[in-house]
Amino acid sequence: MPPASPTPQSSRIPRLACLIAALALSLACFAVPARADDDVPYAKLGDVLGTPKLAYSLGPKDKSQLLLKFVRDGEDEQAWTKMTTVSILKIQPKDTETAGRGVIAKLRDELKTRHATIYAFNESDPDLPATCYFSFAAGGEIEKGVVYSPSPGFITVAQVGAKSDHNTIATHDVLVLKSLLAHR
Repeated sequence: MPPASPTPQSSRIPRLACLIAALALSLACFAVPARADDDVPYAKLGDVLGTPKLAYSLGPKDKSQLLLKFVRDGEDEQAWTKMTTVSILKIQPKDTETAGRGVIAKLRDELKTRHATIYAFNESDPDLPATCYFSFAAGGEIEKGVVYSPSPGFITVAQVGAKSDHNTIATHDVLVLKSLLAHR
């Protein structure tokens, strides 16, 4: 995948994407460098969810944290009807479970603080690997997503969002996101 050029600092990042980035960055104390090819599966996820165009990429050069935004062809980070947002955090493998539960707890608390309408927030049992499926509405957007570890040393938040006036999150999209949890 060709490297993406970040948008100028003056560009306004959607509030929910900032939430995801803040969650990942809050765990930066666990961070270690990531490989450059770690985001390739997420480009495929964007494509499967109907958002094939990488519109935004933000993270340090070592990719210890990475925020990716994918939109439909003809749309961009500012003008979109459907967006897939992926936040990836590279951590020490031994910290995977603790970091995963921390991201889930921070997301839950942030949604409550922002008075989001939470439709679902399904966390895994404490004796299973840390995963979560969530669905909520806030700020004129509807969001559905998952928190999981694709492999030891990584925490990922993958979500698909739609503007409230566009019903573009299909049942298929939810099944794709939930399938990411099936192998954890």
